[in-house]
Amino acid sequence: MQKGLKVPVATDVLTRLDAALLERSRREIFMAIDQKTGAVHSVGYLAWDNQSAYLLMAGDDPKLRASGAGILLIWEMIRYTHEVLQLPMFDFLGSMVRPIERVRRQFGAAQQPYFRLRRAWSPLFRLGKVLFR
Repeated sequence: MQKGLKVPVATDVLTRLDAALLERSRREIFMAIDQKTGAVHSVGYLAWDNQSAYLLMAGDDPKLRASGAGILLIWEMIRYTHEVLQLPMFDFLGSMVRPIERVRRQFGAAQQPYFRLRRAWSPLFRLGKVLFR
């Protein structure tokens, strides 16, 4: 995995998910391959339900990232969602990684918060705030 990050989901979970989606015809794997060399520049995993398509996973070969194939691949997945699947929504599923988030916004993605913060000014909270300043 790139940058020494740990894979966030166990391989067997991904295998079972892929099998279930394939059985229901609810996934497609996209690959950007160089026609001359056969090198895989980028891969994307698209899954969908009746309302939206979801970019579950995507990755680029770091040595070939400058080719722009990853951006083209995402564009193709959006086109596929609209023209083939005829779905009104393409969900990038967000990212907390700044460079990835920036690219998603270039496609016109709108950030949707998935949490809410609320203040709870209880007397105990106020006391703790004063004591631990």
